[in-house]
Amino acid sequence: MTSSIEWIASTAELPDADETVILALEDGDVTTGFLDGETWRDISADRLPDAPIFWARFPEPPQPRTKKGKKK
Repeated sequence: MTSSIEWIASTAELPDADETVILALEDGDVTTGFLDGETWRDISADRLPDAPIFWARFPEPPQPRTKKGKKK
């Protein structure tokens, strides 16, 4: 199974309030976090020093397969 991540510029669109997302930071780091009002926070709820440049929703998890190799 292959899934891809759709990166969204944080200047173009914002995630839903308190939705945990993947964040791409200007220094090249990638982390998880959320938008709390107008404040970006990491997963530990610490304030990020700068807004991420991109964010993405988590991909759907893989589906379990039956013994015959077919999806349930």
